[in-house]
Amino acid sequence: MPPNVLHSWDSNASKQRFHVHPDEIDDNGNQHNPEFDTNAILPPKTTWGKSTPRDNGRALWEKILQNGAHLIPDDADEEFHPSISSELFASLSDIVVLSDDTRESDWLNQFRGRLTNVSTGLLEGLRKHAPDQKRMSTVADFNDNLFYHMQQERGLRHFHGLDTEHVEELETVLNANEYLGSFLTTKCSLPQPAHVDYPWEVLEQHAGDESLKIGFFPLTKEGMFLQIWPTIVSPKYSSIEVEGQIIFIPYGKLLTVPASTIHGGGFRTNELRSQNENNNSGNLRFHLYIATNESALPVHQTNKYTEPYDRTKELSRRYVDSRHMNVLLENFFV
Repeated sequence: MPPNVLHSWDSNASKQRFHVHPDEIDDNGNQHNPEFDTNAILPPKTTWGKSTPRDNGRALWEKILQNGAHLIPDDADEEFHPSISSELFASLSDIVVLSDDTRESDWLNQFRGRLTNVSTGLLEGLRKHAPDQKRMSTVADFNDNLFYHMQQERGLRHFHGLDTEHVEELETVLNANEYLGSFLTTKCSLPQPAHVDYPWEVLEQHAGDESLKIGFFPLTKEGMFLQIWPTIVSPKYSSIEVEGQIIFIPYGKLLTVPASTIHGGGFRTNELRSQNENNNSGNLRFHLYIATNESALPVHQTNKYTEPYDRTKELSRRYVDSRHMNVLLENFFV
């Protein structure tokens, strides 16, 4: 390269070449290089040019949440980078957003679920009590991608500093004889195998009254995601595949469903960091085990991954992932 010249990158459709810029001469006749300008060397900056597919997918997800059911593919195409495919749009749009119990009444009725509010004060208080990842255990589900920290005491009153009024609000909603909580966070997005949270023998005892329930609510503003399957336990249908549905529970919402609900977690949309920033990484969330109607929780909560009528067969053999799972893992979840 000759001395005292700057080179800038110029591109067009047919070829790329360098251009030489002469030095500037000041009023005293001294020669010097003009101020170094990165814009003269680098290609023009574009917001989407530096974005990863997952960045684009999460930006589109935020737009879908803001617009609800009103966003259509044409709207996304006008604002978002062409690399966002109609397939990704369809996959994100198919996630059931449980932000409104009236709008999602059909889904809630199908799964016999209930959607209620959780106070911000309770969420902030629980997040402060979330343990560091080093103090959490790994869920034994063959994926090794979920951290959990089960509470030893029933209820929430053992958490110092929680507002009693906020705890009482939650307990009124749960209407439980007893309940137990567990913190959960995701190491990396990998679908948890289909399972239930209690032994099938326990669930069969309460099949008539559904007095055992489970609940989920996020502790960070990223919300939380689950995969849930319609339960078909009869051996008569043992050869029929059941496709999972991906749902989203926003910050401030609590979903409760019967304990027999087949489900799986394992998703995150924010990075997993050392929990020194308000314990907000890995889509931190809270999982509830709930006993109502004078029933009692089992002594131990144990996930079961096998069929109720044949304990040698994994549920995941016929309770299969959503058809959108691969697209979302590649372009959305991290």
